Amino acid sequence: MSQHHKIIIAGSGLAALATAARLHEKGINDIAIFANGLGGTPYIAAINFVLPENPYGDTPELYAEDMLKAGYQIGNKELVREMAANTLKGYELLCRWGVKFAHNDDGSIKLRHVSGHTYPRSLCQTTNLIGVEIEKIMLPKLAEAGIKFHKKSQVVNLLTNKDSKKIEGFTVIENNGEPYNVYAPVVVASWGGVGNLLGTSTYPDDVKGNTLGMAKLAGASLIDLEFIEFEPMVMM
Repeated sequence: MSQHHKIIIAGSGLAALATAARLHEKGINDIAIFANGLGGTPYIAAINFVLPENPYGDTPELYAEDMLKAGYQIGNKELVREMAANTLKGYELLCRWGVKFAHNDDGSIKLRHVSGHTYPRSLCQTTNLIGVEIEKIMLPKLAEAGIKFHKKSQVVNLLTNKDSKKIEGFTVIENNGEPYNVYAPVVVASWGGVGNLLGTSTYPDDVKGNTLGMAKLAGASLIDLEFIEFEPMVMM
């Protein structure tokens, strides 16, 4: 048994949901998501964004410098700065899909000041963890938009075309233990997180870092592994 789609996404956390949402906005259909869990998304308490209306004079450049400092200056500076520069786009996408953030009494967005940040820039929710809110709002809307969700589907291998050397799909194992291949012209890896890579941790069970091995076996070059999560998580 095999499946074919236009776009397949490995993972169903915030990165995967945001990717599927943006692709749908651009008029792309036949998108399928395969994942064995929701990663760390349900545990997200707040998300950091630099909003243009912030009262502190905060900037994406300062946000990037804070993140690099938190990562002991060993991160990929170009990548961190690019991610920080695009935070507003992420905020706007979540708002378009109906995610609600906490507000102050005067109607302004509530900004939390967390460790390592020069200014308050963490957005939260008042009743749930913001990660729970994102799932509650976005999962049904994406399903209604035609996104196909394959839950309890563990991606175990990337499929590489022998001639072009490009990734053309991945192998999935579902609860019944029967593996099958899924193919698409575009394969998105949204399976970040390595929390359990070195053993048991407080991270969810499906955040285990084995995806790095799959990428390596498929021919990817792994760089800057000292700084491998934007949170950041630093590994010695």
